[in-house]
Amino acid sequence: AASGPGHGERTAEEVPQVAAVPDEVPPEPRLPVTPSTSEDPPMAQTTGAEQDVPDAEKPAEDDPAVGLPPGPWQATLGAGVEPIALDALAFRDFDTTKALPTIQDLNSWLEPLADQPHAVQLVSTSLGKTASFEGLMKLRCPWPENAAWRIGLTGVKRFALHLYHQQQGLTFVYYPGLRDQCAAYRTTREPDKALPATTTLVATDGDRCRRTEMRPAACLMFRHEAGELIVSRGDIEILRAPLPFAITEAFVEGGASIYGLEMVRFDGGAAPVAAFPLVTTIDQPATLPWEQKLGEGAVFETLPDGAVRLVANQAKQRGFVTTPLPQTGIHEYIFEVEGATVGSGVFCGLANEAPQVVVRFVQNTNDQQMSLSAHGNDDSCQVGLGTFRDRVVAGADAHLWIRLVYGCGALRWWMSVDGVHWAEPRESSNNLALGVTHFGLHHVAQREDCQITLRRVQIRQLDTLQQLVPESLFALAGVQAEKQTYEQWVQKVTELRATLPAVPAETTADAWLNACTLKTLAAGCGRDLGQALLVQLLERTLRDPGLTLERKLAVLRDACLLLDLRDNNTWVLEHLARFHQLGREAIAAGMPDAYGHLERALMTMPLHTRYNTYLIADPVLLQHELLQRIYQRDFPRAAELSKRLRFFGQHEKLTALPWFEAVTAKALDLPALPGLAPQQNVEWQHPLIEQLDKEAYNAMAELYGLAASGTPEEAATQIGAIPPEAFLGLAPTPDPMLMSGTAAAIQGLVTDSPPLAAALEAQHGALAELRVREAIGQHDEQAVRLAAMQFVGTSASFTAHRWLADRALASGWFHHAVDQYWRALQTASPTYAGEVQARLRLAYAMLGQEVGPAITQPVRLADERMPAAEFEAIVQAAVA
Repeated sequence: AASGPGHGERTAEEVPQVAAVPDEVPPEPRLPVTPSTSEDPPMAQTTGAEQDVPDAEKPAEDDPAVGLPPGPWQATLGAGVEPIALDALAFRDFDTTKALPTIQDLNSWLEPLADQPHAVQLVSTSLGKTASFEGLMKLRCPWPENAAWRIGLTGVKRFALHLYHQQQGLTFVYYPGLRDQCAAYRTTREPDKALPATTTLVATDGDRCRRTEMRPAACLMFRHEAGELIVSRGDIEILRAPLPFAITEAFVEGGASIYGLEMVRFDGGAAPVAAFPLVTTIDQPATLPWEQKLGEGAVFETLPDGAVRLVANQAKQRGFVTTPLPQTGIHEYIFEVEGATVGSGVFCGLANEAPQVVVRFVQNTNDQQMSLSAHGNDDSCQVGLGTFRDRVVAGADAHLWIRLVYGCGALRWWMSVDGVHWAEPRESSNNLALGVTHFGLHHVAQREDCQITLRRVQIRQLDTLQQLVPESLFALAGVQAEKQTYEQWVQKVTELRATLPAVPAETTADAWLNACTLKTLAAGCGRDLGQALLVQLLERTLRDPGLTLERKLAVLRDACLLLDLRDNNTWVLEHLARFHQLGREAIAAGMPDAYGHLERALMTMPLHTRYNTYLIADPVLLQHELLQRIYQRDFPRAAELSKRLRFFGQHEKLTALPWFEAVTAKALDLPALPGLAPQQNVEWQHPLIEQLDKEAYNAMAELYGLAASGTPEEAATQIGAIPPEAFLGLAPTPDPMLMSGTAAAIQGLVTDSPPLAAALEAQHGALAELRVREAIGQHDEQAVRLAAMQFVGTSASFTAHRWLADRALASGWFHHAVDQYWRALQTASPTYAGEVQARLRLAYAMLGQEVGPAITQPVRLADERMPAAEFEAIVQAAVA
């Protein structure tokens, strides 16, 4: 089975999911070294033999008790140390609030090299002062199999990890300046050298670094497991590369600040990523019907073992051979080639026509190694592609696997050294607007010893798309691949159905369109028609109630392989919006963990675009998810989701996250979160920040106590005695999930207790009415509002709300007027109810809405009575 981010991003789990509440939470990672007791110098910089490392930090003879050299790794790799489950390691970030690495700490992990300059110093970062390195240094720690090296990086200029066993090696490189790309290379080196002499690209990250937010700070985990190096962020696999040897030496190169380091044994492993289903393997390409259009001096040979070989020595013209692609579905094609030399290549195109794009073996003039790159129908075979130190370079071997996927006008290609681990160079997507029907081999002109052998071909089906249509219906579907508009295509396939009696009568129009769409895409139609066909197929798929959320997500994910989204940001946003649409539908259907389903699909989808547009966190979905977990009192899972959001840098998309975290921390009795806002004047603080108020707390404590054990009369007396300042803050309520203001508490008690409402009217009704009228006479809006809150349910409350509503209506604050009229209606007597309803209808009309029945009685406005017909004319004019 194929594995890694480059191979279709299938649904098999790559790293086990984090358990909601692990039985045993491992200790937080920290640097287990004795901190320096003196202040570290601002810089420790040396070159070669000038390095002065304290004896305690220099590598020593193996400790016979544990079989490890002394160092901070003994606490996690030593004898008797139990391995840690991967799901517990995934989101265990370094606690930077307790300590950050010092120069001494970093020197205990990294050893200088005699012939390489380096620098270790303390630098100021957003996390605080921490140690940084620059240059090339050796990792002191041993790295056994089933051990993971976890490193927290910030302020990365460049970061490379070189792993070796004798002269063979593997190099991982993080390119922060190239849209956060990562790549891995199979390497060789000269004896006693730390840097590679040759490189072959073996894996790329498929933009996962960018989507998991590597900047400004990120924790990476490198696992040596089952002959692979697996690099992950949280539970998202960044890439995996073949590592068929024991690591005997490791070096780090570049420049970065380090906020945490540890080497730990782990338990459990990642399942391999599933490949697309195999349709067929062509072990003898010589049996295929090849058509030749070779240049003079080129030869196409069939070999005794069934392979085919194209050889050109100083051919006078470029040339190619082609054979038809099977049109039995949406496929990917994997070519195993041998003996490839500079100037040869493979392609997908049209029969007997010059190829539009050739994936060609070329000589990289920057490092003089053979590489793979895409070219048109030309003879270019010496190209400056840069070096692996600066950018992702597709260094290639003569024996290679090349994978091609043609979609809606775009050809994407990958390369592999073993047919399992795949690398997709950045420029892998190329425009083939005319469509494809054949694949073939190509040679350039005027090149000595230009040859390539095709050993075998694998054809795999993009099954999530193909399974949208039954095989029997797909066989009946029509092919209309010529250049035309989508509307013309629909008309033709609709007319075709009428001529095919074999099409089952129960076949819906959508099912027929889906079948014809896949048949036309399989035939290799051009870009414009193909893009329109696939987009409409996706829209019909999203509307299909018979498909599960997981199935729809899989269809959207695999559609990324076909859609040409390189240069059109609008199309990128539209496709991402389809993922979020599914999430909102999942919410409406009551599905738990809707965001969790989307997050993995969005972070691992094989989307290829030059735009840095990844809307991973949908604020609507996040808010719903967190509210759902909190109000179900599932605080551990709420804390887990909050931690994931911060780990992947998605927390800034949800401004209410600090509130969710505060509620969760209180429920789980967690330590106070760092960075909480200090006490502020209420006029200055953020509207989401509320402080507990002493006066409100005292008033509500007495009020709830009397409501629970006293008489309604005592509670009414207490309400009348509440001071005005007690209405300004929040205080806890009997519901542990709720903090409330004094006004809301009075409202709830009065609504739930009719005897209390009657006692409040009897004791305070007349006096409250007098206070309200006096405040109205003085135009004291604050006093009127206070009386309305304190004496809720009384006639005074009605007078206050009606006056506040009339004031808002006259001032043009129509939303406020609607709110106050509704409150007035709650306690309005029959005498005044009709008048308030008329004014409420007018306030809605000013908002462009017609609410309530037409008024049939005269209406009093200010000091005038207005006939009903005249009032309704005003309402209709406002609504219009």
